[in-house]
Amino acid sequence: MSEPSWKGKTCKELEGLRVKVTFVSGATLDGILHADGHIYYSSNYAAFRPFKLKSRDYRLIVGLADVVKSVELLDDPEYERIDSFEDVRKGDIFVSKTGNKYPVFDATFGMLKGQTPERNDFCSCLNPYWFAYALRRKPQLPDKPGLWEDKNGDVWVYADNSFSMRCIGGHFTTGAREWTIRGTVRMVDHSQDLAPFRPYKLEGDE
Repeated sequence: MSEPSWKGKTCKELEGLRVKVTFVSGATLDGILHADGHIYYSSNYAAFRPFKLKSRDYRLIVGLADVVKSVELLDDPEYERIDSFEDVRKGDIFVSKTGNKYPVFDATFGMLKGQTPERNDFCSCLNPYWFAYALRRKPQLPDKPGLWEDKNGDVWVYADNSFSMRCIGGHFTTGAREWTIRGTVRMVDHSQDLAPFRPYKLEGDE
């Protein structure tokens, strides 16, 4: 049996995702998780906190509340939620009020075009009146020191506890492996546009 999708997560990691809570009584509750662990019906109304949280680390989820049977994630934690139609861009997933999902392949002049779930070859203009929210895959950024390759094939050096990366240009030279520094980019500025990153392996690495 697979582990629950919330196991080992913090409330912050699940913030903004829709969940379905099933109580021991059989009743259900749908809502959006907040960073404090509560389900919110609106921006200022908290309904219920379905999780038990570790006392020393308030946001670490360690189990379900006694009256809760299960918590099902309705949104993928690898995606962030976009609540404004105007903020949707190419590559996002448009989620309609009926629950259908449409990959967005064009977002120009305020008009969104996507593929219908029934016919992959059919283009549809996505109406803002259908819009519930959109999903955007979270960028895969460096999470440990070392060499990282971006989506364009450029190699970057990322240092521990650093907010910047350094781009390395040129090619490795035999033995010396000389580097040419091409510039820096702050993680918080442009690195998301270069994602996804993956660890760069030197010749001979396992």
